[in-house]
Amino acid sequence: MCLIHFTCLLSAQVNSPDLRCLKVINNGDVALNWQVPPDPNSQFAYYVIYSATFKTSTFTPIDSLYSRGATTYTHVGAGANIQSKYYFILSKYMQNGLQTSAHKDTLRSIWLGLLSFGGAKELKLQYNELHSPRLSSSGSFTISKEYPAGSWNTLRVLNADNYGDTISVCTASLNYKISMSDNSGCISESNLSGGLYNDTKSPEEPVVDSISVLPNGQTVLAWQVPIDKDIVKYEIQLATPAGTNTIIDEVIGRNSTFYTYTITAATQNTTAIFVAAVDSCKRRSTPNYNLTTMFLKTKYLSCDFKTELSWNPYISMYTGVKEYQVFYSVDFGPFSKIATTTLTAFTHTGVAAGKTVCYFVRAINNAKTITSSSNRALFLAYLVHTPNYLYMPSVSVVDKTTVEIKILIDTSKESNGIDLMRSEDGSNFKSIGFIPYGGSPNLIYNDNQTEPLKKSYYYKAQLRDSCGNSRIESNVCKSILLQVKDDEARIYTKHLSWSAYEGFAGGLRNYRVYRVVNDVLEPNAIATTTATVTKYNDDIESISNQGAKIEYYVEAIENFTGNPFGITEKSRSNLADVFMEGGIFIPSAFAPNGINQKWLPITNFIDKSDYLIRVFDRWGHQVFQTNNDSEAWDGSNLPGDVYVYVISYKNARGEYKEAKGTVLLMK
Repeated sequence: MCLIHFTCLLSAQVNSPDLRCLKVINNGDVALNWQVPPDPNSQFAYYVIYSATFKTSTFTPIDSLYSRGATTYTHVGAGANIQSKYYFILSKYMQNGLQTSAHKDTLRSIWLGLLSFGGAKELKLQYNELHSPRLSSSGSFTISKEYPAGSWNTLRVLNADNYGDTISVCTASLNYKISMSDNSGCISESNLSGGLYNDTKSPEEPVVDSISVLPNGQTVLAWQVPIDKDIVKYEIQLATPAGTNTIIDEVIGRNSTFYTYTITAATQNTTAIFVAAVDSCKRRSTPNYNLTTMFLKTKYLSCDFKTELSWNPYISMYTGVKEYQVFYSVDFGPFSKIATTTLTAFTHTGVAAGKTVCYFVRAINNAKTITSSSNRALFLAYLVHTPNYLYMPSVSVVDKTTVEIKILIDTSKESNGIDLMRSEDGSNFKSIGFIPYGGSPNLIYNDNQTEPLKKSYYYKAQLRDSCGNSRIESNVCKSILLQVKDDEARIYTKHLSWSAYEGFAGGLRNYRVYRVVNDVLEPNAIATTTATVTKYNDDIESISNQGAKIEYYVEAIENFTGNPFGITEKSRSNLADVFMEGGIFIPSAFAPNGINQKWLPITNFIDKSDYLIRVFDRWGHQVFQTNNDSEAWDGSNLPGDVYVYVISYKNARGEYKEAKGTVLLMK
């Protein structure tokens, strides 16, 4: 039983202390701090502290501590203010420290080195890790700075083993220290490093975010606050037309980030404004002399309704330009983006003609975090001069295939010409021809691709300006379609109806109905109706003997007043013909000495142009002939007898007819 107990005692061991932090004292001594290892069997003998200048060199015991409860030790004369020192601690246990604990982590004291750059304006702090790789129990580095004397402040907390600081005054006595705490709250500290530093370097150049033109034409320059702490103001310079740079203003305060140049020169050309940082030593940084505003130029092509835009490349963005966006406004309305491009030119088509338009260009940096705008380019997108009016006085039917169109145009301004348009429904118009401009105010166009005996047509004219673009339109005119129908009960009654005329600027006064017999127009209208009446019934019995060919047309009459052009027009319908089956009444006898003294056939609706009467005796001799239907045969110098007649004529259809028979001459 005792053997088993002795074996268990031999197998238990005491661990090395857990070295947690190293603190470099200002004189170079190092204070070590550790956690006491457990000793369940009370076998602890003493601690041995080892140190070395380099990790790869031989570690030398520097001291032994016989109190197991000790947690700190100061290595006097360590010289850790000159370079780092490496440390670890081992535990000795059992009788006379016969056994040695296993080695744990070796820690390195933090040594802070300080290098100056750029005339001591920039200080580079370099320091080392306690352990490489960093122990999981360790936190981040904390950089503390003493300025002014006696006032320590945390400068930065970071994980990196170096840091750059900038002197913010002309002359400064500065001290720095690095510290790192672990999760137990033990704090390691570096040596104190510092000295008296003089700022002999000019401030760094402010990085310009953007130079941009405001909507009111003023220029705003924006920049980032430089790293340099010693900046008391910013100097603003302006590039003059002579090529020199003139100081025009200053902005007080390091944290100021923009300046507005209130002169609106950027609306006329590029404007170059520069910024320089000035420190407390009155030293000035160099400005970026490449900064200019974007100047947007426009060229409006009125004939094409498009604008050609161009601008100078934007070069001030330190991250580079990703793209340009083009914006457009009409009549001072809201701007809309119309294009995105990587070029410095753009052509905008479909510009709102006759409107006030405005453009500007916006540059976007590659990170899409900074923008810069050009000047506003505002102008009237003018139209080329056009005539003040285009008027269609009337349309009239000329013949079976042709409609005559009259045009009145203002010739005080030249145009390209006129397009004539036709429609059958008043909505869907198609081009039928073009009249080039010739300087005459009164134009006539004959549309010979129509069927005016079957339908009426709508017409309008459209003017092309001197660019060839369609501009103003005329009024719409509608031709008159006249139709004639028979009356089944009354053969001499004809029913006339016509479509209403449209188009007179002065309004419609009335309609006049005309009749044409054998191609001869009767001298007076046979009827006049009001503007709302488009029907008329005609009785032609009274003209039955006048000829075979009967036609009608209707004429629309414009009001005498009300036309803005001071004219009164007429519009004529198509000719509508009437067919009547012609006939002849032939007397069978006459007596020169009696009541019916002459023989005269009576004609109804026959064509008298080819009319012929011949009379023969019983032996075939011709005794009478005439082409005149009003010339009678009196039978003079002939005996009473039966005579033969032959009458030749044409009916209303133009068909040749012949009538034969006998007539008794009584004496």
